[in-house]
Amino acid sequence: MRFWRRISYLLPLWLMLLFSMSAAAVDPSCNTSWSKTATVWTCTGNGLITFGAGSSFLPASNLTLVAANGFSASNNSIGSATVRVNLQSSYGDFVIYDSQVFGDLTSSSGVFDVRRSTINGTISSGGNINLQSSTVTGTVTSSSNTITASDSNLQNGLSARSGITLTGGSVQGAVVMTSRNIVRLTGVSMPSGSISGASSVYLDGSTLGSAGSNVNVTTESNDIYVQGGSVVYGNLSAAVNSNGTVQVSNGQVYGQCLPKSNPLNACNASPPATVDHYELQYNSPGLTCQAEPVTIRACSNASCSSYYSGAVTVTLTASGTASWSNTSPTFSSGSASSSVRLTTAGSTTLGISSASPTATGALVCKNGATIIANCGLSFADTGLKIYANDGQVALPNLTAGQSYTGSLRAIQTNFNTGACQARVQGTQQVALAFRCLNPTSCISGQTLQVGGVSLSGVGASGSFSYTNVPLTFDASGSAPLSLNYSD
Repeated sequence: MRFWRRISYLLPLWLMLLFSMSAAAVDPSCNTSWSKTATVWTCTGNGLITFGAGSSFLPASNLTLVAANGFSASNNSIGSATVRVNLQSSYGDFVIYDSQVFGDLTSSSGVFDVRRSTINGTISSGGNINLQSSTVTGTVTSSSNTITASDSNLQNGLSARSGITLTGGSVQGAVVMTSRNIVRLTGVSMPSGSISGASSVYLDGSTLGSAGSNVNVTTESNDIYVQGGSVVYGNLSAAVNSNGTVQVSNGQVYGQCLPKSNPLNACNASPPATVDHYELQYNSPGLTCQAEPVTIRACSNASCSSYYSGAVTVTLTASGTASWSNTSPTFSSGSASSSVRLTTAGSTTLGISSASPTATGALVCKNGATIIANCGLSFADTGLKIYANDGQVALPNLTAGQSYTGSLRAIQTNFNTGACQARVQGTQQVALAFRCLNPTSCISGQTLQVGGVSLSGVGASGSFSYTNVPLTFDASGSAPLSLNYSD
């Protein structure tokens, strides 16, 4: 047997015909009558414009649609990246669900109800603006009322008069209250921008700024509250003219707190070290009958010789049908562990969809000690794998000159149960070899003793030279593996 062996199965080749269907291009309807020019279509009187469900609307050139009584869209595509369709109402509401709009949305006093949609433009109204699971690329403005957003991505700031409440999602740019009312951020990521004009600001479970980009917060008349594990990189000024306080409870502020904080030492002028990059380490290929362990590290330098010591959260991803045992593992001293499973032979691509703190460098994936570019992890139905002496986890770091007994498992997937079973039993001749990676060349005269047989290593770029070693496998496919490196 080789150190690692896979059995490949020929699968039937299925030919699939894929159809690409786009939404039918349909003009919106007006419940009164149309008045049209080359650049403006007006739904006259007390008009309401409705886009047909599931349809697209793409005029030949930029166009403005006007309806005093507002707009209704459901599962629509309106405009394009090169042809903008602006929507304007006076008092009418905007009800936009599951749609994409390329253009600015404007109302004098209408209410906005936008859900699961992308607005490639600005939103402006005198009425309330409510956003749910949506993205807005331009500024969001309520000149007289409130802005409420949940799980939304606001990319160019927002401004309101009567209050701002953001839950989940992210916001970038200036958050401005035009009168002394409350701003609340709960579970929000705000990588850049500022908050100003509010009476008081509540930050709950939110992250503002980063070590390289401050987000400053200023209130006009009352306190600033940092709580629920919030982390703020920036200066907080609480009602400076009326002697306000930055109240810090279960939170961190890396910056100045003016004129004072509670407790007095709550704010820190120096942020912690940053995360240089995140690293996933595993052994590929894995086996379809068991999950493959993965170590996740928050590296504080390029070589990952030291780890980030602050609080870390990540969300792990895997392509295809692969699944993680825990997509958000708990970090301790900069390291965490999880495992990924794929029950059919094939491969998956691992990744991190979100991380706090954000790393300054790209994700690094290692198969053992070797960096791999695509973060791929393959799975086979049959194989030989080396484990620690418990036959479950990877070998620990071993000390030269000291003996250690690990375990070599020859296992395969039982196609009826999906469980691991022995591939071989009894005494077998197993061809083994080793390679020197750090340093990249082996030391002359040094050998690795495996079961009493001496193996000579090759350099990092050399070809393996295998030596047969007799090993005895038990009923579970495990053989004790006695190891001793002579250096």
